[in-house]
Amino acid sequence: GSYAIQASSAEDVRVSTINMTWGTQTGTPSTDLTNLSLWDGSNQFGTTIGTSNDTSNSFTGSLLVPKSTTKIIDVKANVASSATDTMTIVTRLATGSISAVAQVSGNTVTAPTTTTVGQTITYAAGALTITKDSGSTPSKVLTAVSGAPLETLAFKADNETLTLSRLTLKVTSGTSNNFGTIYLKDGSATLGSATLFGGNVVFTGLSVPIDADTTKRLGVYADINGSGVMTPGATASVMVKSDTAVTDLVVNKASGGQLTAAQINTSGSDTDFAVSSVFLFHNTVPTIAKDSAAISALVGTSVDIAKFVVTAVGSRDMRLASLAVKVQATGLGTGGQITTVKLWDGSTQLADNGAATIGNAGVTVTFDNANDTASLLDSYVISAGTSKTFTIKADTTAMRTGLSSGQTANLTVTVEGLT
Repeated sequence: GSYAIQASSAEDVRVSTINMTWGTQTGTPSTDLTNLSLWDGSNQFGTTIGTSNDTSNSFTGSLLVPKSTTKIIDVKANVASSATDTMTIVTRLATGSISAVAQVSGNTVTAPTTTTVGQTITYAAGALTITKDSGSTPSKVLTAVSGAPLETLAFKADNETLTLSRLTLKVTSGTSNNFGTIYLKDGSATLGSATLFGGNVVFTGLSVPIDADTTKRLGVYADINGSGVMTPGATASVMVKSDTAVTDLVVNKASGGQLTAAQINTSGSDTDFAVSSVFLFHNTVPTIAKDSAAISALVGTSVDIAKFVVTAVGSRDMRLASLAVKVQATGLGTGGQITTVKLWDGSTQLADNGAATIGNAGVTVTFDNANDTASLLDSYVISAGTSKTFTIKADTTAMRTGLSSGQTANLTVTVEGLT
């Protein structure tokens, strides 16, 4: 607990003795507390009492309290690991339990004038909660790469400082051959690296402090195996295997000893928890980017309304089977619309979704083998490591219908999916 000692406006006082007793409580100071001490900020008042007395504890020291100022005295102690959870401890300053001397008059001063009871402190054991952090990597397609981010684990320590010494992760059953080395990182610093054995990866020899009532975030990364080793089309997640002490997870307490399984994820699962996003593995993965070439604001029967680049990243060729784009117009007047949306590769028309009519409400336009030109999308291939630039064209002749001079309409195109 803490107490405020205030000097009057007449003169400074120097406190020499503080005799602390106990209030109404369920705990037992002599067995629950060790190293009882008083502090003025970072300055200790008196000496530490190793074993608390159940009746009273007297501290002798020298604390100057300038006139018209207040000093805050903090009562500190170590709580024994044997202390029972939910038990309480309450400090108390009885009438006249503080002795001081006025620095001008030399008069002896005692305080408080009435018994002052401190805060009720409730014992609580250390606990740890491990979850998938909200900033973790979202689901995505993974191809052969080094150090792919998989997940951010959040470790929240309650009531006391903890130290993570051992952590066991696992991956979805049957997907181990997609992973090479797996890494545990604190920011950019690698804390450990290991390979999977039986679907598990164990990080030992760790010493990761997690301050009381704070959250520590650690990143999980992996080297993704390439063609010939990877199982294309497989999906997998990574997760904490279990909170079983010693074998899968070791967390040391500042008060001594280790957390038990009952003190980890107290309200959650004990196995297969903090599960990452789901990842799809392929030898090649598409990346999509806006083309750097500028598009002029033109009105016509077949004008460019968007350009984008698709790159086949990986070791295998990639076939483009379908494409969906979101076309969104704003500011159109009565009767204003965009029609006849087409997909082009340079001078070659790949598909024509002539049925699409876009007004002020956004429309998803799909290009696939139902509207492709001469079945081109049945065998359209982007070679591994190469890129293709695609153009979306449309009839915008009616875009200004219903608009007067000075009024403008806008058009936005977003690539929604590529398979």
